[in-house]
Amino acid sequence: MKRNATQPVGLGSLHRVTPAPRIRHSYAFVRSWVRRFSSPLTPISERDLQRATGASRTEVREALAGLTTDGLVRRRQRAGTTAEGRFADFAIDLPLAYQASPVERYRQVTLHEDSVPSSPVLSDLFGDPAETHFLLSDSRIELDGTPLAVRTSFWRASERRRHSPAGRSDSDMATSFAHAFGVELAACEARVDALSASERLAQQLHVTPGEPLLLREALLRGADGVVHEVNVTFYASRRISLRVTTPYGGETG
Repeated sequence: MKRNATQPVGLGSLHRVTPAPRIRHSYAFVRSWVRRFSSPLTPISERDLQRATGASRTEVREALAGLTTDGLVRRRQRAGTTAEGRFADFAIDLPLAYQASPVERYRQVTLHEDSVPSSPVLSDLFGDPAETHFLLSDSRIELDGTPLAVRTSFWRASERRRHSPAGRSDSDMATSFAHAFGVELAACEARVDALSASERLAQQLHVTPGEPLLLREALLRGADGVVHEVNVTFYASRRISLRVTTPYGGETG
């Protein structure tokens, strides 16, 4: 029977497409299930994954093999397959971009602080060609001791910025921003690009040189319309999930 263009496609039908898309879909759905429903050290049932994803037994095993290579699940004889507990949920459009709960599992370690002269890129990002110097802070974000990202944050050297409380999360970011810059946080403007890990980034993130990374550039704009902070963050892509929620409909503005 022919399927018309408007007829919905269920998850169970995806195993009947060509081999390459089938493998991609199986990996994506198995990863999603493990990330959302499994917990560390709890056995992962292949039968449950088959029922949940509509994939065959072979496809589920191929997907689990990929997740094992990525270090996201562990497969041991007799003990079975378990999640490693290293998935991190990052929001693309929030200032710090890691989930507020459980924030105690995250740690942000300062690596380096300095003052740098302005450049055309920094002037453009801040929209301020008159600023001659910027302050920067390099830090590493860890989840349960595993490096997830390295971030460089920039501020104007001429702006009187009060230090924010340590261990801040997205839930209190607006308060921290207002404390630091004396103005309410109005928006976080972010974009994400893909790149390969350099030798230095690979060492900092405990990955292999050349491994795919995600680069997020975020501009934190105050209610005064001014960009007060710029974040540049490199993520170990295999250990994270990126999310964004965009409201549609209803009143705007």
